[in-house]
Amino acid sequence: MNRTARLSVAVLILAIVLLTVWMVRRLARERAPSSSFGHAVQSALTNPVEFAKNRVTGGVGLLLVVEPGTGRPMVQGVGVGSPAEAAGLHVGDVIMEVNRQAITNQSLRQVVETFRGFTGGKVDVTVRRAGITNLSFVIRRASWNTLLKTTFAQRPGTNK
Repeated sequence: MNRTARLSVAVLILAIVLLTVWMVRRLARERAPSSSFGHAVQSALTNPVEFAKNRVTGGVGLLLVVEPGTGRPMVQGVGVGSPAEAAGLHVGDVIMEVNRQAITNQSLRQVVETFRGFTGGKVDVTVRRAGITNLSFVIRRASWNTLLKTTFAQRPGTNK
């Protein structure tokens, strides 16, 4: 990670810590927090790194598998209401490029990692769909907290 990225992460963590302090003071004044607000404060205080990570990093809402025959990543599931669904990806799309880089010779894990990153960041994806090549999409990442609530539309016959 370069110096600018480290500095950005440090600033984000500091901002979250300051927000947490503000929330704790607000809680002390109100003495009647909502359960989700109180849980957020408790989470921020007990594990601030995890709290920050779940809010400032995320993904796009895809389940990928390796396509039989070609070994390329294929979309097995698209999160309902996810950024991937909003961009127009479909179950069965075969990933050809991510961020303008061919994914040839990359493991499935490496490809998955290219879809993950800072919330709000974009991912450029080129897919092959049922014989049509070079369909391009731009997908904005959502936080892990948002994606954890997502259900997935999947190809019939899959078991997850």
